[in-house]
Parts: sequence; structure tokens; C-alpha cells
Amino acid sequence: MCCRVVPHTRSRSVGELQLRFSHRVALYDKQANEVTHIVAQSDVIAWLLDQSQSGRLGALSSATVAQCGWLRPVITVEGAMPTVAALACMLNAGVSAAGVVDEDGVLWGNLSISDVRRLSTPTAFLDLALPVRDFLRSEMPSTPHPLGGAAAAPRTLLVSCSSDSIFQSVLMLLHRNAVHHCYVLDDKRRAVGIVSLSDVLHLVAA
Repeated sequence: MCCRVVPHTRSRSVGELQLRFSHRVALYDKQANEVTHIVAQSDVIAWLLDQSQSGRLGALSSATVAQCGWLRPVITVEGAMPTVAALACMLNAGVSAAGVVDEDGVLWGNLSISDVRRLSTPTAFLDLALPVRDFLRSEMPSTPHPLGGAAAAPRTLLVSCSSDSIFQSVLMLLHRNAVHHCYVLDDKRRAVGIVSLSDVLHLVAA
């Protein structure tokens, strides 16, 4: 679905959303009074991939995306939408990333909260007035898409799979591309689901 701004009784800040989607945990040694390790969600994904390839996850490794329950409505924004409005959509929806679609609903990009962190100067924030498609291209010079296709103009990796992709292949996509989201696309390249690192961890912990 295409995201739109909806009223909330209490607005959220970008900082609050970043905290809600924390991807790292510090391991603290109380006796030494120091942080000894940082464990990221991506570290756990790498470990799960190793376990899956070693045959230690059993039937879960061959479970499809559909069987894992990852087919669901996806928050998307149109490429023509002003970036600041798209970010407001994301904040209201409580998500850290949104798919970017064209006028036909075809997914071609990804806008995330991390894109805002790259705005390091006051004048750079003026780019938030740009349409999402232009914002992504201005911030991230074009490079060939790792999965092929002409739809991938931004440098941000648009990693995708299908509803019949298996759990192990999704782990591989997330790990090898070092991304936090993998979109589930139908045969018309429309988003019908999304898999985040948190989704994987919730599934294995259930």
C-alpha cells in the first residue's frame, strides 16, 4: 500500500524511531566496568546462516517466505513524493524503512532512516524537499544493481526475494548484501511482503 500521513495523539521523533529499531546490544563486564563486546543483529544473522548451511536448523532452513509468515502489507511511498512527507509517513507508521514505488506500484528503491543520518550539513537538509527519487539519487550516486534490472537507480541495495524463496536463501541475501530488509516481490515486482533482521530473530525465538 502507498503510505499516507495519519494523525497520532503523540508525534514521534527520528531519534525515538532509531532507538525503537536498535540493531546492537553491548555486553558489559560489571567487574571490569567496561563494555567487552558489541553484538549486532547482523552478527546473529551470520551465525544463523552458518547453522543453516551446516544442517543444524532442520526443516526451518527450507521453509518458504510464505510459510514463515512474511507476506503482509508493505509501507511504500511514491518516488514523486517529497522526501520530508515520506519520512513523516514512516514515522507515523512506526517503520524504519519504506519501499519506493513508481506510478504503477513497481518497487525500485528503499528509503530508510539511515538516509537521514547522511545529511551532515544544514544546507544538506534542503534536499528533504526533493522528491524521494531525486533525494536518493543525489545522496547516493548510481551503481549497477547487484540483482540486475534497470529499476535500481539508487546506490542503496534493493534486495528482494519471492514468496517461495526459502529461509536459508533469505539469510544469505541479508548477510551477503549487508542490509536490514529484504522485500518480497510478486511477478510484477510489486511488494507483497518484507523481511527484516528483527523478523528473522522473532521467528527463531518463537
